[in-house]
Amino acid sequence: ILATKGAELLASAPTGSGKTLAFLLPLFAQLGAPRTDIGLRALILAPVNELAHQIYRECLKLGEAISNDWKIHQLTPGNANASSWKDEDAKLKRDILVSTPNRLAALIEEDAIDLSTVEFLVFDEADQLFDTGMLEQIDPILAACTHPNIQRAFFSATLSQQVEMWARTVLRRPDRVIVGARRAATATIDQHLVFVGRESGKIFGAPRAHSRRNQAPSTCVRAG
Repeated sequence: ILATKGAELLASAPTGSGKTLAFLLPLFAQLGAPRTDIGLRALILAPVNELAHQIYRECLKLGEAISNDWKIHQLTPGNANASSWKDEDAKLKRDILVSTPNRLAALIEEDAIDLSTVEFLVFDEADQLFDTGMLEQIDPILAACTHPNIQRAFFSATLSQQVEMWARTVLRRPDRVIVGARRAATATIDQHLVFVGRESGKIFGAPRAHSRRNQAPSTCVRAG
């Protein structure tokens, strides 16, 4: 409700509690309808590709349920070349973009993307986004989003005091929303930590962990 009224948000809720819908629903409500005369109107940033793709899929589902005309994109290694984003006709064929900071910052550096029309900016898993290593990529993105009425929202399961203090220097009188206990997951999620010695171990470790617990392999693998 706060987001649909134009408020800027600092929101924290347990993993699995529906944070994605919490920002997608007001995002679509604020944009109203697809347009072909402006360009990019909403930007969602996620710290890792896996999460960005998960958000992109949910965004597609919700967008298609509202209208088949929404133009929703994810910035990936295959489409992150500057030439395709500089195309003037293509610029008007994008409403919503989901990306990680590094790929988007690279396009900004090449002057290949215009973020001045972004009306709704979401930072998902803000604690991870604002780790020291990503701040240099976040800064040019914030600077490029120059729309006078831009609405920004920070969402995270672990909204640390450091990130909250930094966010308050960026947001305009943000509303703070805390759901449940910090650094927690909902009761419907069973989390397990599996240590692996190499990258390929993530692929083989998860199925073995599930087989030992007689669970169906519905898994989200996060690199740390």
